[in-house]
Amino acid sequence: MLTLGAIALPATAAAAPARTNLFIAHLVGDQETPPNDSLAQGEVIMHLNADGTVSYKLIVANITNVIMAHIHVAARGVPGPIRQWLYPVSGPPAQLRPGRTDGILAEGTFTPTPELLAAIESGDAYVNVHTSQLPAGEIRGQLRAAH
Repeated sequence: MLTLGAIALPATAAAAPARTNLFIAHLVGDQETPPNDSLAQGEVIMHLNADGTVSYKLIVANITNVIMAHIHVAARGVPGPIRQWLYPVSGPPAQLRPGRTDGILAEGTFTPTPELLAAIESGDAYVNVHTSQLPAGEIRGQLRAAH
C-alpha cells in the first residue's frame, strides 16, 4: 500500500502501458505486392525521439541497383501510398545506387505527420526498397513495435 498525502493506493495498481518508441521491420521479397523471389534482405530500425522526430537506419544485403526506399501506409499484403522518403535521404527524385549494396543504405531523422505516426504505431506502415529490376519494390517489411 502506498500513501500519498491522505490517499492510500494499493501497491498493485496497474500503471498505464508505456509508449513504445522503437520500431523494426525485416524486409524480404516475399512480403512485396506482388511477392518475388529476391535473395535481398533488409532491416530498418526506427526510434521515436522525445522531440517527436523519428531517427532511422536502413540496412540492406545482397541488393543491386537501388533507386529509392520509402515508408508507405497500408496493412500487410496491400500496396499503399508513400508517406516518407528514406532513400535518397533528401527525397525525390529517385537516385540510382549502381551495383550491389550491403550495409547501411540510409540513415537520418524526419518529423512524421500524425497520420504516419499513428500508422507506424498500429502496424499499418511498411518500408520497401525499390530497384531498377523491380521498380515497384524488391523487398518490403511491415513496421512493428520492438518489445
